[in-house]
Amino acid sequence: MKRVLFTMLSLTFFFISYAQTKIPIIKASKTLAYIRNGNNGTFEWTISPEARPDVWDVVVPKSKSTNVIFITDKDSISFNVEPYKNYNFIVLIGKDSAFTRIAGHPEPATFSNNYKILYNKKTVVEIPEVYELVNVIIALTNKGLNDSDLVNHETEYYKDVMNYFEKFKNEKVVLSFNTVLQKEWWKYFYLKMDAYAFGLKKGKLINNGIYDRVNWDYNNTILPFTEELEDFYEKTNFSKFYKNHQPLYNSQIKNFKDSINISEMQQWLNKNFPSTSYNCYKVIFSPLVGGSQSANKFDNNGFKEAQVHINFPYPDKSDKNYSAKANQLRNGSIAFTELNHLYINPEAEIYSMNENFISAFKDLKNWEAENSAAVMGYPKALACFEEYMNWALVSLFYLDYAPKDEQQTLINEIENNMKYNRGFSKFPEFDKELIRLYKNRISGATIADFYPEIIKWCRQQVN
Repeated sequence: MKRVLFTMLSLTFFFISYAQTKIPIIKASKTLAYIRNGNNGTFEWTISPEARPDVWDVVVPKSKSTNVIFITDKDSISFNVEPYKNYNFIVLIGKDSAFTRIAGHPEPATFSNNYKILYNKKTVVEIPEVYELVNVIIALTNKGLNDSDLVNHETEYYKDVMNYFEKFKNEKVVLSFNTVLQKEWWKYFYLKMDAYAFGLKKGKLINNGIYDRVNWDYNNTILPFTEELEDFYEKTNFSKFYKNHQPLYNSQIKNFKDSINISEMQQWLNKNFPSTSYNCYKVIFSPLVGGSQSANKFDNNGFKEAQVHINFPYPDKSDKNYSAKANQLRNGSIAFTELNHLYINPEAEIYSMNENFISAFKDLKNWEAENSAAVMGYPKALACFEEYMNWALVSLFYLDYAPKDEQQTLINEIENNMKYNRGFSKFPEFDKELIRLYKNRISGATIADFYPEIIKWCRQQVN
């Protein structure tokens, strides 16, 4: 009896609270519902009373609204969703109540007609000031100090950064980033990438008006820390450090432009993935970045932009084993393996619900060694397959551009690294099969055409 009374009192308080804020209430008898998202189709939805709120995110074109209809088996509710606005309602299902939200977000990027003219058919390589500011702060965090895959600790530039900024490692923004990275280390990518949406004006962070966010989610992760970043910028006289290191930045940018033939990569990828193309390519990097790289793509106003966020290819002791041309290709793989994803991934998504694909990758223990970097970084089927394809494409690129007498050595290096260092246990076999398909392709065939065959081969490996 007491339990029933408690439930009734809780529900009474719940409805009084929400009535005061005038949140709409709709009814349902089943957990299955549907969301009609403008002209983008109708999607299944599971009503979840335990999530408070349960959020459906909607991307809305600038200065417009999108009509979203939430439909249950008994009721429905409709909103004209605008960017930066939330629309809350309650779904009453039996004695349970589900606090639900439709969240409106602007498009990630807005490309004006002037922007399109300025950047069409351009490849941009840059180290922006706010971007470098965020990378310096990450380097001061506990994660940055202890993870050389995020921050390269072996360079003279890193020593300069630490000599100049180490005394500021207890500043508020550093501690804030510490908290974020301790909870979710992969937010490293979000923070770094989202910094690209900002410039500086008289020491204040200003959104550049092009990107709302650069990460793959719906919110810019830098926004909550703008005042803390401005405070760090002023206290450390960051502008002086950034200005003093312009010669280094310019030399590294020049190295990318002169020694890493990105246009060659673009042409090769466009040829082999004919359904994917971009109007502009951007290479954004920091001299501080270790081996952690990322990429994203943007499509707005009839303009497509590819971005890769990468590290600089510092000389390595293994360089002595190769010719200058081979080393140029090896160094270029830093950019190539991120550009790859912007072509590989859209093609892979087409086959992700294919029966052969599902059967092949339903148990990733067949493809990733236990406790390996592969398991940590690629815990889902599609991501695992895409990374297999990613580095196998490097082997194919070597077949077309590397000196013939060094091709096999270069390919062996990739296969050994993928299997023994990263934990992609079947990569050598996968690589050899894709090479076989590539060498025996008929005239006019592209790598995109190989997807059904390589996926079928993958399934055969786990039968």
